[in-house]
Amino acid sequence: MSGRSERSIPWKVGAASACAPVCGDGIEAGPEECDDGNTTSGDGCSSTCHVEDDG
Repeated sequence: MSGRSERSIPWKVGAASACAPVCGDGIEAGPEECDDGNTTSGDGCSSTCHVEDDG
């Protein structure tokens, strides 16, 4: 050994990717039609990140 200590890996193998789409994070990705940064319906972008009708 060269005097260096081993460091543990700070993530788990097989853990979900940080790039997976998350509704409400403000980033429109994957199947999201919109993402306004919240999960409140009635503001044009639904709680499931789909564009809401005007009516």
